[in-house]
Amino acid sequence: MQLRTRRILFWSLIPCFVIGGTGMVLYSQGYRVDVSAQEVTKVGALYVRGYPRDATITLDDQRLDTGSWWPLQSGTLIGSLVPGTYRLHAEAPGYETWDADVVIRATLVTERKSLTLFPSEATPSEEAGADVTGIDAPDSLSEVVLTAPDTAYAEGGSVFGKYVGTSRGRIITISSEVRRGVRTPILRSQVPGSASATTVAAPGTLIGLQEDTVLIQEKQTLVAGYDATTAARTVVASSTDGSKIAHVVRTGSYDVWAEGEDGDVLAVRGRGSQQAPRLTTLPAEIVSIQASGSELGILDASGSLWLVAPQSGATREVGHRAGWATWNPDGSSVLAHIDGNLEVIPLKEGIVHGVLDGVFTGEPSQLGKVRWYPDDEHFFIEIGEDLLFVDIVNGQASEQHVYRMPLPKAWAFDASERILWVLDADQQVSSYEFPD
Repeated sequence: MQLRTRRILFWSLIPCFVIGGTGMVLYSQGYRVDVSAQEVTKVGALYVRGYPRDATITLDDQRLDTGSWWPLQSGTLIGSLVPGTYRLHAEAPGYETWDADVVIRATLVTERKSLTLFPSEATPSEEAGADVTGIDAPDSLSEVVLTAPDTAYAEGGSVFGKYVGTSRGRIITISSEVRRGVRTPILRSQVPGSASATTVAAPGTLIGLQEDTVLIQEKQTLVAGYDATTAARTVVASSTDGSKIAHVVRTGSYDVWAEGEDGDVLAVRGRGSQQAPRLTTLPAEIVSIQASGSELGILDASGSLWLVAPQSGATREVGHRAGWATWNPDGSSVLAHIDGNLEVIPLKEGIVHGVLDGVFTGEPSQLGKVRWYPDDEHFFIEIGEDLLFVDIVNGQASEQHVYRMPLPKAWAFDASERILWVLDADQQVSSYEFPD
């Protein structure tokens, strides 16, 4: 090859190397050509993990391989996606189809790691049919059936009283008897099918069953607790200044209540302790107290949401203008009604939530019972005449998913077994079994 030819070839290849090398560098840094927009842009990715595991998942009608190459890993990662909105679809036999838009953003991985399908059919519960016979308190009965579907509330046509709860395999009820000329509330604890029961006089107003303890407000300044098995009585809450006690909560480690002349003092005492409670004064009257992981979630009358550390009394405001709130049991987030919308506020780093657009716009009075799903990314909620199963990931209207069904007469969710129990108007109990 002549020298002149070699020079021509050399100088002609230099642009190829420059262009090709630059393209390879840009490609390795995540740049791609968006043909529709006729521009170069950075790409994003999508990570999907569906339940049930054998669900068929498609992205813009392209089926995804949701298998795993490692026994301890599941789901699939789809990379090199041009930023934009994609249609994600999932289906499986025996489940409702799932459709939602997902937004892919440059350089980020969008996660749908708990894509959960709703069962399409309920399974009738044959055992529960006998439980509805001869009961004259259907509202209480519905809770009994749903809490313990394989147990009986009454035997031989004898009604034990108002249902309180189920604890340690025992049915807890409260009724009344005339003792020494005075009508007195009587707590009854009984193993279903057993001929014997533990009963104890429990004068006062029933608060409820918490942490295997029945709470009874004996007077404005004192709340007693009765062990669900032995019926042993202990003082759970006692006012430190003679003011009224309200919003009593018993957790695994603490007894908590509100007191003070303005109802703005949070009292926290170690469970079973005889020491004086730790007192924390908040800016306004306490409206509700709930356990939230290792902390306490508080809503006050001014609409502020507080996290309080029970050991130190340290407070942290996490929201305001709330008219209603329910705290996630694991402490990851709080669902609140703010400015007419439902909003999920993250309490831990790395959790992205926001306003649940289009799920609900109305007054807090329309909101009912809430139960969180074990993945902490879904919850059941009563809204008006509907029961909703809501996916709260990211909170964006295009990325959230809601399954809506007519509100049953009563319902309960067993988080450990992932079973939704429902009671219809005909007193028939059915169950929706969610994928494990």
